[in-house]
Amino acid sequence: DYYASRGLGDVYKRQEIKKPTELSEIYPEVIEGSEQKKIENSNSRAREHIYTAQTDKFWFKFYSDKTAELYEPRADFSGVARIPNAVTYNNEAYAVIKIEDNAFTKENTSEANKRLTGIEFAQGSNLEVIGASAFKDRTSLTGTLDFSNCTKLRIIWDWAFQNTGITGLVFGENSTLNEICNSCLLYTSPSPRDA
Repeated sequence: DYYASRGLGDVYKRQEIKKPTELSEIYPEVIEGSEQKKIENSNSRAREHIYTAQTDKFWFKFYSDKTAELYEPRADFSGVARIPNAVTYNNEAYAVIKIEDNAFTKENTSEANKRLTGIEFAQGSNLEVIGASAFKDRTSLTGTLDFSNCTKLRIIWDWAFQNTGITGLVFGENSTLNEICNSCLLYTSPSPRDA
């Protein structure tokens, strides 16, 4: 057979090559232009960032698929951060699915971050992702975090609770957690590794 005797290089050369026509085809997470960006989260649902707005305690990013991400605390925030199941904005409910990277470590809210005394996830049943460094260096956070009601939580990214006083994480029997990055509790005091 003529084609059987040819090298694989020739076979690949005969295949059609599709060249991307737009930047968004090369880098789907980056679309130049306006504030509104098309994003695809880890569940592969296409969504569009609609607006960023504040509620009584936090700033949220709102998306076209009726989801929201906790972006950062308000400048006047203090006390326990109770992560909500949903948040209402313009008379519409949005499921809170993510705590963004660096949410409680941003410099522009550093005073509010210092006043953070605890985190509660009792109402966080829609929460899917805790971003990298979300609570990093919040030394006022201590004890064990209970994620029993966070049945949709899939991943806790690197350094999420680094340099805190968090000593452990508890998950319920219905947990869908796929990954806890190795260093999410790195350098907590005392370290869970020392137990």
